[in-house]
Amino acid sequence: MKFKTILATTLLASLLAACSTTSKSQLEEANRKVAIGFYQDVFINKNIDAVSKYIGETYIQHNPSLPDGRDILIESLAQRFQQEPERSNQILRTAVEGDLVWLHALAKKNPQDRGRVLVDIYRIKDGKIVEHWDVIQAIPEKSANNNTMY
Repeated sequence: MKFKTILATTLLASLLAACSTTSKSQLEEANRKVAIGFYQDVFINKNIDAVSKYIGETYIQHNPSLPDGRDILIESLAQRFQQEPERSNQILRTAVEGDLVWLHALAKKNPQDRGRVLVDIYRIKDGKIVEHWDVIQAIPEKSANNNTMY
């Protein structure tokens, strides 16, 4: 009898752990889709109207050049796209852990620009981006090694 109880308990625990992993995995993939959709629609397609679809009403910004808030982000991006009409962005790779999504990307102001490599980190809550961090590094003319930055 003890063996059956232990076996049943072990099987139940395994089943619950598998369900938990699956739902976490599904949530992470949903979060990844939100971040990629935002970057694709807004930065690659330059669709300012799409910002409200992806960014929550409360938006925390960790980039020291920008204040918090979705409306400020919309204004800033509209101005940037107007000043840099040839600007291009490309997603290189992504990673996700829970509610955080990382996008490793390449940004160029124009075709002649060497560009900048960046990592954007987005926190997703209820299907919306609610927080953002970024790290940006210009691609130098010369490098101390033969490795690309992306």
